[in-house]
Amino acid sequence: MSVRCFYNSIITIEVLLQFLTNCPLLEEFTLVLFNLKNYIQLKKCEFVELFKCLSSVQVLKISRFWIEDFGVDDNVMPQKLPTSLVHLRVLVYDVSFLHEDEISCLLCLINNSPNLEKIKLEHFFVVDWGEQTFDNWFDPEDHSDLKLDHLKELEITSFYNVGYEMEFLKLIIAKSLVLKLAQIKLNPNVFVDEEIKMFQDLVRLPFPRASPTTNFIIERMPFN
Repeated sequence: MSVRCFYNSIITIEVLLQFLTNCPLLEEFTLVLFNLKNYIQLKKCEFVELFKCLSSVQVLKISRFWIEDFGVDDNVMPQKLPTSLVHLRVLVYDVSFLHEDEISCLLCLINNSPNLEKIKLEHFFVVDWGEQTFDNWFDPEDHSDLKLDHLKELEITSFYNVGYEMEFLKLIIAKSLVLKLAQIKLNPNVFVDEEIKMFQDLVRLPFPRASPTTNFIIERMPFN
C-alpha cells in the first residue's frame, strides 16, 4: 500500500478535487490546514463535491481550521449529501461548538455516515464563550432522520460542559442503538462542582437513551 502526503503545500480546491477523483480506493483521508486564508476556501458546493470524491473512505480526519471557513457561502449547509459516506467507520473532527457553521458541517457529516462506529471530537479551545445559543439545534425530534445504528464509541476531548455541548452529547446518545462507550475528557478549567453536576446529568437524571448499556467515562485533562 502506498501513502501520499502533501506537507506545507499551497493547493487549490480544484486541484485537490481532481487528485481525489483519481483515488477511487482511498480508505483514509486526513486534512490538516493551519492558515486557510492563504490556501483553500470552501463554499457549500465545494464541500459537497469534496465528499463525492471520498465515497470509499473508512477513516476521515479533519481539522477545525479548515472547517471554520465552510461558512464563506451564505447558503445553509445541506442535511443530506448527494453521495452518502456509507464506508465511513471513524470520524475525527476538530470542532468549536461556539461556531454555528462548524456545528452545521458536523451534523451534515454525521447525517450522511450511516455506518459510523466511532466519533472522536477534539474540541478547540475558545477563550470567550459569550452568550451564544443554538435553540433546538439538538432536539432529537428535529433529527428524526439521524440514525447511528452502528456507533459503538464516542469520545470528546476538552469538554467545557457548556449547554449546547451537553445537548449535542445527549442527541448522539439518543440516536445510538449500540453505543458501548462515551468517553468525555473535561477541559482542566472546568470546576469540580460542574463536573459533579455533569455526572449527575448523564448518569442519574433520565433522558432518552437508545442504548441502555452505555458506559460513561468522565475524566479531567491535565493542564499543559
